[in-house]
Amino acid sequence: MESVERLVTWLNRVGFWIAMFCLVTLTVIVFYEVFCRYFLRAPTDWVVEVSGYLLVVMTFLGAGYLVFENGHVRLDLLNAMVSPRVAAGLDLFAHLFISLFAAVMVVQGYDMVAQAYRFGWLSTSLLETPLYIPQAALPIGSALLLLQALAAAVRDVFRMARS
Repeated sequence: MESVERLVTWLNRVGFWIAMFCLVTLTVIVFYEVFCRYFLRAPTDWVVEVSGYLLVVMTFLGAGYLVFENGHVRLDLLNAMVSPRVAAGLDLFAHLFISLFAAVMVVQGYDMVAQAYRFGWLSTSLLETPLYIPQAALPIGSALLLLQALAAAVRDVFRMARS
């Protein structure tokens, strides 16, 4: 079990570093757009579209790592007021809920990507980006989130058993 958890954590760290790369890239291209628009009076045609894609990739590939770091929204005050066993139970409930949500996102995201690929959907911008490429971040990131949330749920079960 521990080796599976290490693998899931490693995958989510890779997702985190990809998300960080997207953040840096997003920052650079937005600065570039601002410079071109306001100083050169020549706005770009592609920055808005690429920024949106990078934001989606950042969001979904970073979500699993957020669960690993316990960075998701939760009521710490409530956990501090109850016994360690009950706190572990609350965390278990939250991680199972996240798992359910992520599983739905994996299935629906896969269907969306498959449909975009099958029908050859392209963005309506000048880039004509095949939409399955940026959309693929949704099921991939959701799968990483699902795996990390399930690993955390198993950890919560062991925490409940120990307390």
